[in-house]
Amino acid sequence: MLKKLLKYDFNAIFKYWWIGALTTFFLSFVGAGCGSILETEKEFPIGVTMIATIGMVLVVLSIFAFIIFAELLIYIRFYKHLFTDEGYLTFTLPVKRYQVLSSKLISGFICGLSTIFVAVAEGAIILLTTFRKDIFIEGWYDRLINSIKEIIAEDGILYLTTFFLEIIVFALLVITLGILFTYLCITFAGSISKKSKLASAILVYYAATSVSSVFVYLLFFFGMESLFEWIFTLSNENTQDAILLVILLLIILFVAMLCTIAYTLNNWLIDRKLNLN
Repeated sequence: MLKKLLKYDFNAIFKYWWIGALTTFFLSFVGAGCGSILETEKEFPIGVTMIATIGMVLVVLSIFAFIIFAELLIYIRFYKHLFTDEGYLTFTLPVKRYQVLSSKLISGFICGLSTIFVAVAEGAIILLTTFRKDIFIEGWYDRLINSIKEIIAEDGILYLTTFFLEIIVFALLVITLGILFTYLCITFAGSISKKSKLASAILVYYAATSVSSVFVYLLFFFGMESLFEWIFTLSNENTQDAILLVILLLIILFVAMLCTIAYTLNNWLIDRKLNLN
């Protein structure tokens, strides 16, 4: 049944997502052309330069708009499928509550990851085309390979592989936590509000975001900074790399714990406190 839920969620999200992705992907080439005009040594009329500048700004804004659009698709799907009239149909299906939540999480995660990939690709197209004369200078490939070899020789392939794997896992967990956090705000608002669920969800989200932002700021800019300074003061060059990997692993475990708590609480609210219109 989870596969069927995923099929419907993917169809509901990606039938609109592809429109934004393809549109901004095409616009990225327009932005690349505008950037080439702005960075070229050839003199263009002032009108052409102004049009290229405006075009570049609009293309960059369109990419940010696509990211926001993709996020809205994820959360609107979650809200409509659980807390509007669709919710009655959803919860009459022979499925477990955790399967409904898992389907929303998986589809949202894939949509979010796909959006990041597309946005990065579009940004790379614009930057690499605009500044190609500065980047792809003679011998750039050999210098790149030599730099990579130097980094591997200095730190070791095992350390670098472990480090980048931990960074990737951390990034994926952060994406997951962000989705679950927003889902939880929507579910909490839907469980306590009989009317204006959408407005309540927005208020709960901004209130929770404000509180969590203060917590993250205090934790990372004071607690984590002091921890890193204390550990690296006591350690030496031979143990610093290993300590860094351990710290990253502890951070990953902490974020994974937050994801588990958010998922469990979300599932409990859906299962016990769901308040449909």
